[in-house]
Amino acid sequence: MQYDFPAVFFQDGDGFAVRFPDEKSILTCAKTLREAVEMAQDALNFTLLDMEEENETIPTPSKIEDLTLEAGQTVRMIHADTEKYARELAEFQAKEAALKSENPIKYAREEAGLNLKELSDLLGAPYATVQDWNSGRRTPPVWLQNLIVEKIQSTV
Repeated sequence: MQYDFPAVFFQDGDGFAVRFPDEKSILTCAKTLREAVEMAQDALNFTLLDMEEENETIPTPSKIEDLTLEAGQTVRMIHADTEKYARELAEFQAKEAALKSENPIKYAREEAGLNLKELSDLLGAPYATVQDWNSGRRTPPVWLQNLIVEKIQSTV
């Protein structure tokens, strides 16, 4: 299904916050206005897809002209396409599952936000070895992969 809902944007500290007047549970934020719009689209799609899957009633979107804004707030219509979002989400989850099973060390490293040098330092392993693991040129035995993944996860 496709929907268009108004979102209210406003500065919040050093970034932008977004709220949806029609769905009070959706609130998101980002550093830039562009990122805030992207976050709003993602949050709206996720919320509406969940509501559809739970057979909940989707609220009727407010009209922009009916909204009362405070100083510094702007409103923008956000488009959601839950069918497209569901497909993209399934593709992402499939890719993530494949990466996790094919290269668990790389997956854990990326999830933890570590670069190759940081992982090398964390493990006390040669940088070239960590590069080989990351690229898939070499893989340690499964028992060692599991220990490395545990070590990475303990840093998060």
